[in-house]
Amino acid sequence: MLTVPVGAEPVLSIGVAQGDPAYEMFKIDGAVRLTDGSIVAVVAGHLEVRKFDADGTHLWSAGRAGQGPGEFTLPVLLPTCTSDDEVVIHDRAVRRITLLDADDGKFRDDYRLDTADKTPYSRIQCSPSGRMVFTTYGRGGRERAEGPYRWRMGLHFVDGESSRLGEIRDGFLGTERVVYYRGGRPFTEGPRTWGRDPVFAVTDDGVWFGTADEAALELVDWNGTVKDRIQWDGRNLTVADENLQAYRNAIRRRYEDEGGDWRSKYERRLARDLPHLPSTFPAYADIKLIGSQVWVKEYWRPGEAEQHWTGFAGDGTALGKMVLPAHLNVQQFGLDGDWLLAITTDRLGVEQLVVHELAREEG
Repeated sequence: MLTVPVGAEPVLSIGVAQGDPAYEMFKIDGAVRLTDGSIVAVVAGHLEVRKFDADGTHLWSAGRAGQGPGEFTLPVLLPTCTSDDEVVIHDRAVRRITLLDADDGKFRDDYRLDTADKTPYSRIQCSPSGRMVFTTYGRGGRERAEGPYRWRMGLHFVDGESSRLGEIRDGFLGTERVVYYRGGRPFTEGPRTWGRDPVFAVTDDGVWFGTADEAALELVDWNGTVKDRIQWDGRNLTVADENLQAYRNAIRRRYEDEGGDWRSKYERRLARDLPHLPSTFPAYADIKLIGSQVWVKEYWRPGEAEQHWTGFAGDGTALGKMVLPAHLNVQQFGLDGDWLLAITTDRLGVEQLVVHELAREEG
């Protein structure tokens, strides 16, 4: 079993509450560790891309607000598209890809993604050869009745600038959402708490893909043909009373920290959310590749102190487990499975980039 031991300190930590602005983090949206140990991250709250060396020393920052070359509105880093040579950013507001020199952060090029009427919803992922894959915003299937529904989505790809949109799958049941009413009318909508969300990871041979309805993933080729399938015995997905109580406690703490009239806000939030919570959790929350291995993250349940991952070889053979602290938002695993890069946020909202070594334990 791979793990970050209880109480283990990161071997690298980047981020401060106050001090040098280059180390102040706000809304980190993607990070990647390059082969020399340096780290590149998008700090979306500051509309910047930043690079730090293997010791955590700031090397360069690039970007500012705007829609011109090297400027951003809603930037996200594309870690699986970024290399030691080039940093790749997607500006979701204008569907634009920006390329920066990884050595000095200087602007190289940009182009708008030609996705026709398909708008990327998920973070774009790249195959090793550079093919860009993404799920698209939902269409159809929406009922204006109050309550949950599911988008019908697509899984598509492009091969870079000026390439035509390719289709892997279309019309599958994807992200779960909720329509909320106020005064007898639709008021707003958003992702369903504990709702299912498609996940995928990209290889040169195709895409590992799943909708989180069951403990199974499929490898589909670029024509949408299923080439392989992994299925396993997952946990009981039933939402238990202790999960509901832990959820209530977490929401309460959040509003208590805000102060003021927190109790009425807390009660309104529960009155809005509780009727629309599902009776079962999704089968999983994320998948990541470590070389040819597929690692699946179980859906985290409120109140749990750990997150659990299960690894599979490309042929579906189970490889083992990984147990990590729940607060780690994992961005990347090392190719040898000996480290991870994650984002952490403390109760005061201070964000950090951390690198942890992974230890092998019996269990």
